[in-house]
Amino acid sequence: MKSLPDSLILAKNLLSNTSPWYVILDVEITEGSYIYLVKNNENIVYNGNTYTAFPFEIGATKHSSKGEIVTLQLRVCNINRVIQAYVEEYDGLIGNEIILRLVNDAYLTEDYSELTLSFEVIASVANAEWVTFDCGAPNPMHKRFPLYRYLGSYCNFSFKSIECGYAGNETVCSKTLVDCQAKGNSIRFGGFKGLVGGGIRLA
Repeated sequence: MKSLPDSLILAKNLLSNTSPWYVILDVEITEGSYIYLVKNNENIVYNGNTYTAFPFEIGATKHSSKGEIVTLQLRVCNINRVIQAYVEEYDGLIGNEIILRLVNDAYLTEDYSELTLSFEVIASVANAEWVTFDCGAPNPMHKRFPLYRYLGSYCNFSFKSIECGYAGNETVCSKTLVDCQAKGNSIRFGGFKGLVGGGIRLA
């Protein structure tokens, strides 16, 4: 059973508090790539990511007596068309993940798993003011299983991601073992080098 750290329980129960609580969003654009938004008038840094101050509204959850999945409506400001550009380029972000968290400014290093919700975009629409996402529970049938493709000479990781760990000056990667070796980063190669070569493999 999850529980809040003591510091967050104390902050939650205070009658007055100089440390604000923020609602933050991780919006998946492509697999493993996110934009980070905070409902605030200035940016914040949480978990190593910079959350951009951005207007958005979270609606009430919708329940149905027909046994349908509970949904939540999220509206993100569209006046500058930033979010709409992603929606148009990536098929409305349908099937992508949106992670919602509530965090306290004074305790940004604490464990917020108890105050984290994950949704899947099931519909989206945009007008001149808002991009509106209908969000539901993540569908396990949309998750890759197994998580990785078992390829000998091809890396599963996104270039310069945490898993990749490359911090050099190169800006592109062919995601092959040869390229990874040339960059001096083969120790973090995300493929399965034991599968390289001929012969039969049994699993």
